Amino acid sequence: MERLIDVVRGYPPVTRSWCFAIMGCATLTTFKWVSKVVLLFHAERAFTNQWWRLVTGFCFFDEWSLNLLVRIIMISFQCRRLEEMFETKRSLLPDVVRSFTPRQTATLQTFIDRNKSLDYLYFFLQICFTLVAGVTLCYYWYDLKTAPFMGNLLSEILLYYSCRSRPHAQMNFLVFFNVRSVYIPFVNILVGWLILGKPLDRIFEILEGKLSPIQTLFWWESALTLSISHIFWFSRETLLSAVYYENDEKKTNARDATLAAHGIKKYNVVQKLLIVVFLPPWYWVIIPKIKNNVH
Repeated sequence: MERLIDVVRGYPPVTRSWCFAIMGCATLTTFKWVSKVVLLFHAERAFTNQWWRLVTGFCFFDEWSLNLLVRIIMISFQCRRLEEMFETKRSLLPDVVRSFTPRQTATLQTFIDRNKSLDYLYFFLQICFTLVAGVTLCYYWYDLKTAPFMGNLLSEILLYYSCRSRPHAQMNFLVFFNVRSVYIPFVNILVGWLILGKPLDRIFEILEGKLSPIQTLFWWESALTLSISHIFWFSRETLLSAVYYENDEKKTNARDATLAAHGIKKYNVVQKLLIVVFLPPWYWVIIPKIKNNVH
């Protein structure tokens, strides 16, 4: 029992809390204490008098079964790996940190290391908020009546982000195949569509005019998760970390000096906006404090 407790404690807090919430919802529905219909996210009801759907929609997958147990193990693995390697990078921080002294920089880095899980929680909640907004828009614009399993969509986005973080790693897929990590989300969607999407039935329904492609649940779910996944990845890891941020301080200072010598003021609106969106709000408080109080 103590060993099991140690294993559970070894999981980072966000991953551990989400897995416990999934198990809790599965227990409630398995013993018929709560109807599964009440837990699913429903856009119209969630924003009126059933606000709990905003939370339980991400925590309910199914009643207890072997399939759910395997699903929880997979979620715990991918979410744990992402949470443990997650870090608020310097590219997300405002320009004022470039003028920090070595002691101020060390203090800020200590704060970042100590609050990795809190920063990951903010990232986690941002994805949840974006998913709620995306599903709600699809619900009203395309008259989609089928309630999606928000937890499945969230896990797909985390899988995408985790795989893109280690793009060249080889991962085992369906026991028999080794696939590069970067392709795993697309292979996962393709296999899911072939097995669960009933492709031939959907194609015939679309050809007969009984169903619009956008109304096919599996299609719009896949399009939504891939869109959100890529927006988060591209904004954080490409635009902010590779395009707008220069890791070489000498090059950055030389460029700024050249612009200043010619009277050119540099202000990148897109970069500033992305930093405001993705940087956890507590950094806007702690950074001025470090600037003023640590010397």
